[in-house]
This record gives sequence, structure tokens and C-alpha cells, in this order.
Amino acid sequence: MPLQPQPEAGGANEWVAIAEIRKPVGLDGTVALTLCGETFANLKVPCPVSLIREGRTRSMIVAEIWSDPRGWFCRFEGINDRDAAEALRDSAIVIPDSKLKKSRGNRFYHFELEGMVVRSDAGNELGKVVEVHNYPTVDALEVSDGKTHIVIPMTKEAISSIDRENGIVVVNSAMIEELL
Repeated sequence: MPLQPQPEAGGANEWVAIAEIRKPVGLDGTVALTLCGETFANLKVPCPVSLIREGRTRSMIVAEIWSDPRGWFCRFEGINDRDAAEALRDSAIVIPDSKLKKSRGNRFYHFELEGMVVRSDAGNELGKVVEVHNYPTVDALEVSDGKTHIVIPMTKEAISSIDRENGIVVVNSAMIEELL
């Protein structure tokens, strides 16, 4: 479920998805999650978050977080049975971007990359990042100029540099030729 950041009620912050509720598990209100990065796994509970589903926002408190070989799970305060957990299915768990740890160095949140201009190292503009995909083996940038879409893996071989301040991703020309 792709979630675009949305304005926080009463503020200039934007929401950032940190997990998605997949389904209820068991009878006690536990839900199975798909994480969006490392932020959710590092929350200190109890922790206030918001859930967004079908355009509606709901404030919740994460009471427990854990993982096992099957994946990531959590429980929310006040959600004590399967029916209540089922009502949360397909909700995005979001926090204001102001609550995120600042990314540094060669680490980026997906929302930071979206909208950046993509150029080859020869100076040709390829388009803008329209989406960042999280594939099992590698993250990849979907780049479009309005006519052509190209998916560029986020590897050292493909990405020469990312200029956070100017919003520019520079891609190795040889990689572009290979992808086209």
C-alpha cells in the first residue's frame, strides 16, 4: 500500500509511513506488520502513532513490539481482541516527519528521494524519482520524464552520487545504457 505523506492536522509536518498493518494474529488484538525501514522496530513503547486508512486518521498508542521468525508484530492500547484488530487491517502506521531521526551520509528515507532530479554523469537529465521500490534484494528508483519510465537499482555501480541539498541523483551512464 503506497502511502504518500500527508499534512499533519494543525501543523506543517508531513506524515511518514513506518509500517503497515497486514492482518490480525490470534485472539488478543495482536497485528502482523510490514515495516517501512527501521524506524518502527526502534520505537520505545509506549509510543504514540497515528493510523491512516481510507483517508481517515486515528491516534493510537503502541503498547508492545516484537519479532520472531514469522515477522514483526505489535499490540495497541485498547485493542484487546481479534475483531478490534481486524478493524485496523491495511492501515498505515505513521508519525510526523519531525519525529524521525535525521538520515545522514549515504542513508536516505524513501520520501527524501522522491521528486529528486535524476541525471546521468554525462549531464543528461533522465527525469524525476516518482517512487522508491523496496525489493527483497535492493531498493530501486523509479524514474520518469513523463514518457519513459526506468527502474534504477540503488547500488554503487548504478548511483554515482546523491546531492541531498540540491535534490539531484547522479547515475552512471554505462548503467543507463545497460538498463535501456
